[in-house]
Amino acid sequence: MFLIISLSLVAFLLVAALVASPRFGERFYRRMIFAPIKATAADYTLKTLGNCPREDVLFQSKGGKKLHGFYFRQASSPFTILFSHSNWGNVNEWSAVTERLLGSGASVFAYDYRGYGLSEGKPSLSGICQDGLAAYDYLVKVAKVDPATIILFGGSLGTGVSCEIASQRPCAGIILHAAFSSLRALVIKLMPPTRFLPNLLFFRPEMDNARLLAKVKTPLLILHGEYDEMAPTSQAETLLEASASPTKNLVILPGASHMQTDTQDGLFQKALASFVRILPSA
Repeated sequence: MFLIISLSLVAFLLVAALVASPRFGERFYRRMIFAPIKATAADYTLKTLGNCPREDVLFQSKGGKKLHGFYFRQASSPFTILFSHSNWGNVNEWSAVTERLLGSGASVFAYDYRGYGLSEGKPSLSGICQDGLAAYDYLVKVAKVDPATIILFGGSLGTGVSCEIASQRPCAGIILHAAFSSLRALVIKLMPPTRFLPNLLFFRPEMDNARLLAKVKTPLLILHGEYDEMAPTSQAETLLEASASPTKNLVILPGASHMQTDTQDGLFQKALASFVRILPSA
């Protein structure tokens, strides 16, 4: 009887551990990972950015989810930036960053993951990576943008999406802002006890940016706040070291916190423009 009770207790604890683990219990962690702001079309009063008219784009992701994005086109550059935003908000809330990206001269396609803004569904790590690939495929297959002119820009959680896209699709360059070396490293930094969980029980996809960048030779720019309270600068340094790109640079933004772009002397904007200028035109 004691043996039966002991085995039952072990089985219960094992099942509980699996259910509560990041990999098998992602629904439990959804509210900690994602902070979407839903919207209606009437909420979006923004008409132009940087003298570029807003185009509303609807496209489909894996699983039939209909997604929404803002497309700002300008002819001053052959490049188009695909903007994968952080875990919070929607494309309208990130319009200030979109405007700074437009300041590089490139066109910008900023889209919402499933469950954000006007996009259907509920977010998940695998889902938002599928959404990033769908946004890229929209640019290439529908908007007829040359893959050799697409620049991937990711902010915070969006850096994981951008790295996933870069590992599966060609592009002209990668820009990572407030990046983490891996999602596991970020989670351990925020919740130290999780370091004792085996990797098998961590989130999937792993969003191991360092591992993915080690296989990509695309030009890389990393922008990171000096006082980033979420991901320390050491994580950005790890990414720079891991990258296989012969053209790579890390710009530390003095005095900046996590995701801050209004930096001293306009360094964020200057670094963006300089990076776009060094890329070869298709």
